[in-house]
Amino acid sequence: MRDLHKIGGLPVLLELLDSPHPSLRWRAAEVVATCVANNPPVQQWFLEGGVLPRLLALAEPEQPPTVRAKAVLALSGLVRHFAPGLQALRDAGGIRSLVSAASSSDRRLARRAMTTLSYALGQRRADCAVAADAGALPPLLAALGLSPAPSSSSMAAETTLGEAGAAPEADAAAAAAAEEDGQLASEFRQAALGVLLQLAGHPDTWAAVRDAPRLVDRLAALQANHGSLPAEDREAREEEASALAALAAALAAAAPPALRPDEVDHVSAADFEAAGPGVSGFAVHQQQQQPVAATAARRGAGDAGAGAGDQGAAGGVTAPGGQVGAEGQGQGGGQGGAAGGAVAAPPLLLGPPS
Repeated sequence: MRDLHKIGGLPVLLELLDSPHPSLRWRAAEVVATCVANNPPVQQWFLEGGVLPRLLALAEPEQPPTVRAKAVLALSGLVRHFAPGLQALRDAGGIRSLVSAASSSDRRLARRAMTTLSYALGQRRADCAVAADAGALPPLLAALGLSPAPSSSSMAAETTLGEAGAAPEADAAAAAAAEEDGQLASEFRQAALGVLLQLAGHPDTWAAVRDAPRLVDRLAALQANHGSLPAEDREAREEEASALAALAAALAAAAPPALRPDEVDHVSAADFEAAGPGVSGFAVHQQQQQPVAATAARRGAGDAGAGAGDQGAAGGVTAPGGQVGAEGQGQGGGQGGAAGGAVAAPPLLLGPPS
């Protein structure tokens, strides 16, 4: 990543972000996501080089979904653990851009936007009001009612194919596909719950979440659904269940919560450099800065920017009263979750859109 900076590659990358060809734009955004992930010096270089306004332009609704998804992924990498990047995003109206992306019918794009929005709201609580005013609630509520229980889908698929006389292999494939859809739906709901927990944790937006039509009923139905799942499925969706319980408890309170302090999640370029070349990633505990070398964390494929996962979607879901569990382990590195040991960054992969 440093070599790209030294050889003057950033201007070329900026030109590609402005390309008239969508395939070049999303690939350039993916390169940005990979370069900036968990790397404060590169985040600073790219921010100063003018990458932010281009990424925000690529996240606009008129762009193709793949371009928007990669742009949001790059925005997430630009601001995580990097306070100047997050402040620049706010100043440029990025909270409203994330809300717009979270409203997309493309689940991949909406999920990435929700996880980034949840992180941003935790870093500056006052932005909860901005997100609510921008219309964050409707897409979040819709995300909680998109899919039936995965076990029901699996049984329906198996029954339909069985009655048609399908081969056992086809039955198994259909059941596996339905189960995968159920897991993806659960991860999508987790992303929405992360934002709702942030909004419910702020005294100025708590009432809006509490009074959202049918939300309490939806939470109760999802909790009952989770309880009826087979033990293996319940375990796989434990993070969602924890978030559901936390949100239900917050909305059942008799009064708005007290205003919590903003989370502290910043590592300076100087501290990162001082940690030494062996640290390829890091995670900073919420509300407490840690030495970078002591908080080196694994850097998943999603956190690196290239691949199917989402940056930061796997962090702990922060409930209004504290932190609840670790969310979506398959989605990338995280919002508040630290893991020990530095590992080498994965290679840059420029395959088909993920």
